[in-house]
Amino acid sequence: MTQPLTIPPLRYRLRAAIAQLRAPAPAAPSSAVSTAIGTELNAARRHGDTITVRTRGGHTLPAATPTTVAARYTVLTTSSNGRVILPLRFIESVQRHTRTASEGPA
Repeated sequence: MTQPLTIPPLRYRLRAAIAQLRAPAPAAPSSAVSTAIGTELNAARRHGDTITVRTRGGHTLPAATPTTVAARYTVLTTSSNGRVILPLRFIESVQRHTRTASEGPA
């Protein structure tokens, strides 16, 4: 069985895929913004504050609590106890809702 000349052998495709995986990741264009958003999310997570997140598409996620903050994404718990994984590059702004002294800890 012969293959058409337009289909490269499997070993060439595998080499190309491995080379692509080994290549360094390109720098994020808005790394300063992602760093500032990540810092704000970490502060809200440490203090147990709820936040409102506005995404670049214009959607808002009110009354969410950050449970995990990583280098490229965050995990938010919503008021209905649902979990949302949200990449930091999609977040436009974060507004913290700090607790008052009368509310006390969670």
